[in-house]
Amino acid sequence: MSHEIRTPLNAIVGFSELLTMTDDQSKRELYNHYISSNSDMLLKLINDILDISKIEAGKMDLYETDYHLWELLKECEATMSELLIHKSNVKFSINADKSLQEHLHGDVLRLKQALINLLNNAAKYTEKGSITLSVSGERKKSSEFIMKFVVQDTGIGIHQDDLAKIYEPFERANIIETRHILGAGLGLTLVKNIIDIMN
Repeated sequence: MSHEIRTPLNAIVGFSELLTMTDDQSKRELYNHYISSNSDMLLKLINDILDISKIEAGKMDLYETDYHLWELLKECEATMSELLIHKSNVKFSINADKSLQEHLHGDVLRLKQALINLLNNAAKYTEKGSITLSVSGERKKSSEFIMKFVVQDTGIGIHQDDLAKIYEPFERANIIETRHILGAGLGLTLVKNIIDIMN
């Protein structure tokens, strides 16, 4: 964990120092970009650690509100456009039944967090092909509507032996081709816990 925190922090400190030592505008823009992207990475990591701590302490609460399904899907689409900006060989699409109930009630922020974690994983491990978010739903009672979200990609997949551990904190699939991909192994742990809390 200390390595995961130090990597972006070292980059922020290093590029901040380089920024003060150059007047070259193109270099300054590049260093600013590295500082910004590593700051985002560090912030996400710290937020994930805090969320895991809340879950372990039984303190993660749901804040349910009314929300619109199509607005949530638009936000997912915007996030994927950003994640795939340098991957022109990967296409993202959303496959959602237009007859789905639009007005829903639940913790949309936690739902979005779970979806973004799944989509982020798909973007990390897919070099070409496609990523699809499929959405369907089923009414259980007059006041209960169960949503099903499926993220599929044409990435490298997960070996059968790794399936049992990918939801454990700080665990990652042991694949040589992915050793260069940064990640603390908290994303899927959060997804599973959020979904469990939501029932």
